[in-house]
Amino acid sequence: MSDKLMASSAPTLQTTNLELIDRSAAGILVQYMTYDTNLPKTNKNTVYVWEANQDVIPWTGKAPIASKLISKDQSIGSEEIAFDYQPEFGYIVGYSVANDPTAICASLYIPANGADTETKHVTVSSPTFSSDFVKVRYHVLPDYQPSTNQNWCGLWKGPAVDTRGTVQPPLAVVPFNNQDGSVTIKDGVKITIGTTYTVGYLMLPWEAGKTSLASTVTFST
Repeated sequence: MSDKLMASSAPTLQTTNLELIDRSAAGILVQYMTYDTNLPKTNKNTVYVWEANQDVIPWTGKAPIASKLISKDQSIGSEEIAFDYQPEFGYIVGYSVANDPTAICASLYIPANGADTETKHVTVSSPTFSSDFVKVRYHVLPDYQPSTNQNWCGLWKGPAVDTRGTVQPPLAVVPFNNQDGSVTIKDGVKITIGTTYTVGYLMLPWEAGKTSLASTVTFST
């Protein structure tokens, strides 16, 4: 084994995603996909719907026309959201990893008149590191403000994020309100050879937001 600190394999990524399964006059059926240890019902994951003519969540000033708490503790599942669906209108659907629209990390745009849907999601990726820091790239949804909403990245040892733990991980708050940017985690970081680490991107402030995990990237040294 080399004594040089470097990645031993390509990093692996998990994200939250949302897809349209069906639509009718009574509403829509969507499939959600979250990280594999998520408990969406316990963590109050929520789907929100707005009328919209573009693929941007209305982050402020507009109440959703419908919302639905996820009903099962399954990381992949489907939910029916009831509302008066009218095909001549467009809709934007958001999946939140909390009962809070500011924690929406995946969107599904349903244009008017049966046009093709569009999906987007938050990602964290491209880890670079040394013995005392980890730097990652992030991407959030259009017009979202990660710094204002106190989004943060945390570093855990192992192949998954411990959303149930009580000890604060090494973390760094997203510094700017950029849709694309980077976060460097430094305080308390000690990276060693022959170890697996996971960085998680979370949507709500620590500690109440420790289950608001949107995306992860795992790497080994």
